[in-house]
Amino acid sequence: MTRLLMNTPMSKKQSEFVESIHLSGEHLLTVINDVLDFSKMEAGKLDLKREPLELRACIEDVLNLLTSKALEKDLELAYAVGPSIPLFIEGDMVRLRQVLTNLLGNAIKFTDSGEITVFVMLRNQVDGEYELEFQINDTGSGIPAERLESIFEQFSRAEETLSTVTKAPV
Repeated sequence: MTRLLMNTPMSKKQSEFVESIHLSGEHLLTVINDVLDFSKMEAGKLDLKREPLELRACIEDVLNLLTSKALEKDLELAYAVGPSIPLFIEGDMVRLRQVLTNLLGNAIKFTDSGEITVFVMLRNQVDGEYELEFQINDTGSGIPAERLESIFEQFSRAEETLSTVTKAPV
């Protein structure tokens, strides 16, 4: 419906609002798909698509989606793409947006001030095939060294703390 609305006459401000609504709706769909994808990964059935995508536009869409959250905390969002990386690449845009949204969302959540930057670097290139490295840098406090090993365990959060519950005798 937002696509239909976008094809009607609107002011620039209204167009920006509708675009934000559209991106938010797509993000919600991505969250739903995350849940479905988890079951596919568990079953070993997750497939990645190979389709043309404009890398910078994909990153900008994710940044635009998360801008309001970043502004609430007075954070700056930025990105830089290595000069040897072409404008259009082949890959799975939905999965790339999904991963970037999750990583940047976490960076925003755990960064109190400063900036968050996405860096895309060329890791390897062979016969027109590009292997890219995505790096998210932020000015947050980071993960304590003693918790680094546990962050890749299923359902683990680095900031979890143990609490004790004492029962009074009945």
